[in-house]
Amino acid sequence: MRYVLMLFGLAVITIPISVWPGNSFDALTGWYWKLVLLFFLVLYWCRSRQDLNRIMWACCISLCWFVVQGVFTGEIEAARFHAKSNSYDSNDLAMLLVMALPLAQYLYSSSRTVPRLVLIGIVLTFLYGIVLSQSRDPAAFALARVFLAPLRNDHDNVRASPQRPDPCCGIAAGFPP
Repeated sequence: MRYVLMLFGLAVITIPISVWPGNSFDALTGWYWKLVLLFFLVLYWCRSRQDLNRIMWACCISLCWFVVQGVFTGEIEAARFHAKSNSYDSNDLAMLLVMALPLAQYLYSSSRTVPRLVLIGIVLTFLYGIVLSQSRDPAAFALARVFLAPLRNDHDNVRASPQRPDPCCGIAAGFPP
């Protein structure tokens, strides 16, 4: 939380010396403060692991519905799949789907049989949406993430679990392993 507040303060302080001060101010007042507010709301809502699982399920299901809706509305015939979105282009959609893969992996590792089957369908839908987007970089990361992660060889032979996540989850979130 301290780092989020420091980044917010840094964004406010550097507006006068930025390359494009008007656009920096617009970004700060337009979307960045909403992102910080969302971060604090998630911190407020997540009091237990069950709350965190509910938020991750909501993210995975909503992104899956986003892809399914785009497929059924005929967006496959478009030059590049963007799922009827005005705010995301094909690359953004593919990156959203790739960033949701570690969430689905965590939910898979902490779920029972029936939710695991649902998550397999969700991950396959994510991969289908990534392929339809024709975006090279997120697709390459997704393929490496899905197909190479099970081949990972740990020195202690302990599988990824909710207590010990896969290093690829941190890389996808922007943190080094």
